[in-house]
Amino acid sequence: MQQFGTVCDKRSSKDIEKNKDLPYFKGTPLEGDLDVTYEFCNKNYTIKSIIGTITLVLNKKLDKKITIEAYHLT
Repeated sequence: MQQFGTVCDKRSSKDIEKNKDLPYFKGTPLEGDLDVTYEFCNKNYTIKSIIGTITLVLNKKLDKKITIEAYHLT
């Protein structure tokens, strides 16, 4: 199953630049795109893996791309 969407981050680009986990500096909250693929187990339909990317637009010239990979090993 594939999911596309938008994300928002209450932090500003300066917060990201300064590695802040929470909003600290005043600025415009960030927005971006989400693209995630879920793979399910055939037997019981539990999630086998989640793989995706989030792209936050920091400013007009720079994006921050975050890759997510999670696997359920049995």
